[in-house]
Amino acid sequence: MRLYTKLFIMIEMICYSLFTVLDICFPDYYQISNKMKFISICGCFLYTMTQLIIHKRKEFVLSLAMLFILWSDFFLLLTDHMLYGMITFNLVQVFLFLKIVSYDMNSKNALFQRVSILLVSTLLICVLLNVITEIDGLLVVSILYFLQFTLNLSKLISLYGKYHVKEVKLFLIGLILYFLCDINVGIFNLSSYINVSSQFFDILYKIATIAMWSFYLPGIVCIALCTDTSITKKFNK
Repeated sequence: MRLYTKLFIMIEMICYSLFTVLDICFPDYYQISNKMKFISICGCFLYTMTQLIIHKRKEFVLSLAMLFILWSDFFLLLTDHMLYGMITFNLVQVFLFLKIVSYDMNSKNALFQRVSILLVSTLLICVLLNVITEIDGLLVVSILYFLQFTLNLSKLISLYGKYHVKEVKLFLIGLILYFLCDINVGIFNLSSYINVSSQFFDILYKIATIAMWSFYLPGIVCIALCTDTSITKKFNK
């Protein structure tokens, strides 16, 4: 393992430890915690850029995904522009999809199928929300994001099982951790749309508050490490 890779992992572990302690023990210092979280994502982005620029790695799509992850976390952590953050997170899923289909030997119609699914889903979601309540733009893009992520993860799992592509192992672990984060994000935001009042939900809410980033950063670090072929080769032996 290269020295700068060890340094990258060490910095991410320090950031992870610091913001986790703040979230658990000092929740009132959430602004400092959010800045630490953003710094950790900046580190992941810089690492992928190092692979792309200095070492001429061919993971351009993952680098683009990391760029939009950076923008998304900027909006969600440091501003109040939640809608912009979710729009850019949808773009992240588009780039992750392009990476996933690159492993598929039968991916000729994959892009057309995905676009068709998203267009039909958008129409159905808007109609359904219009019937139930007023259309909430943030809710629409959040549902589309979760749909994209679910399709991406299921596609990658099926490819790993079908073709036994070893190169996807670290990528798959990263996406699973990332997905677990989003499940906790859903629990965290559930009370904004549904009136939930129970002791059990209060416990889930408190767990989700910590669990979101407990899963998220390790997942993003795994995806960033996928841009280094020397790491994926060792990991997949």
